Amino acid sequence: MEKLHEWCLCRHPKLARALRMVYAVVLVAAIFGGGYSLGSLLTWKSAAAALAEQAEVNRQQREDYREALAAVSAAVGRAAGTAEQAADRVGQAAEAAEGAIKAAKGAATRAGTAATKASAAAKSASTAAQKVEEVLAPPAPPAPRRVPDWLNTP
Repeated sequence: MEKLHEWCLCRHPKLARALRMVYAVVLVAAIFGGGYSLGSLLTWKSAAAALAEQAEVNRQQREDYREALAAVSAAVGRAAGTAEQAADRVGQAAEAAEGAIKAAKGAATRAGTAATKASAAAKSASTAAQKVEEVLAPPAPPAPRRVPDWLNTP
C-alpha cells in the first residue's frame, strides 16, 4: 500500500488523497465490522451457553416432575388399596349388621310370642288362684236371722 501511495503521490496527488480516504473508510469499516463480528460471536457464544444451561435446568425439572409424579402415583395406589380394604371391611360389617338385624327381629318375634304365652299363663294362674281361694275360703257365716220382737226384750 505504501508503494502505491508513493507512486500516486508523485504522479497524481488528488488520486493519492482519494486513496487515503478510501483507506480510512475501509479501515473504519474493518474496525466496525470486526467489532460487530466479535460482538456477535460473543453474543452467540453466551446465548448458546445460556440456552444449554436452560435446557439442563428444564431437563432436571422434568426429571424432578417425573419423580414427584411417580411418588404421587405410588401414594395414590397405596391409598386406593387402603380404600379398597376399608370398603371390603365396611361390606363385611354391613353383612354382619344385616345378620344381627335378622337375629334381633327373630329374637323380638320370639320374645313377643313368649310374652303372649306368659300373659296367657299369668291369666290362667290368676284364674286358678281365684278358684283356689274360693275353694279354700271358709264358708261365709250364715246371714243373721231376724229376731222376733217378743224375744228382743231387755
